[in-house]
Amino acid sequence: MSLTPYTVNYKRAGDIFPPPQYASHIVNWDLKVKGVNALTDWLDAEKFTGVLKASSDHKKYRGALLLYAGWCVGALYAGLDQEPIKHTHKALPALLTELNKDNSAQIQIYDLQDEIVLPFSSAFIGQFMEPAQTASPSQMALFFIDHIKDLPRHSLITIKTVSQSTSELCLVYFYWGKISGHFLVERQEFSFDSQFPEFVLSEALEAKIHLSILSPEIAGVYSGSTRFGFPLIIE
Repeated sequence: MSLTPYTVNYKRAGDIFPPPQYASHIVNWDLKVKGVNALTDWLDAEKFTGVLKASSDHKKYRGALLLYAGWCVGALYAGLDQEPIKHTHKALPALLTELNKDNSAQIQIYDLQDEIVLPFSSAFIGQFMEPAQTASPSQMALFFIDHIKDLPRHSLITIKTVSQSTSELCLVYFYWGKISGHFLVERQEFSFDSQFPEFVLSEALEAKIHLSILSPEIAGVYSGSTRFGFPLIIE
């Protein structure tokens, strides 16, 4: 399934990726010293779980990869003259191809917990649900929470709100059916709060809410027996 439209259309799509918990977790990879092949080999060997962000002021593109155990489980890529934003299986080769050609690109890598990466991956490669928009925002949120509470799956509730003063995009992560945190994209504020962020809806004039959930058919995602997602292969 494709990424929720309210995240794809965000002005700087890479900003929907949660920030590192600590600045010390950030690795700045120098492509001029160690190229992209060394980078993908390292991520694979380390079974790295987290985020890779890349940008080029020279070639005017940005991209980000969500990684689980060294494989890509979500991706976005946007070029200055390219529309629309590419995501998932199209974004991954587009970004790796650019990095292979442009060693001046800036690369940042940082680790994230499974509790965030696995729910977030459902936005890229999960199943997608949308409730009846005739319900109130609170009713829509409760509908999804009741649907996935205690469900042994990983999922993400995406909330796009508009109030009198601002708009907000909020991502709420569910790990094994329990809230593992939420992320306010406009504010770039992440929290490990285990309670649903009801304040996001409290002053909303409009709200659109969606649910994405990882399928139980994805091999290895729940048992840990095999990898899932897309390998980092440069074409």
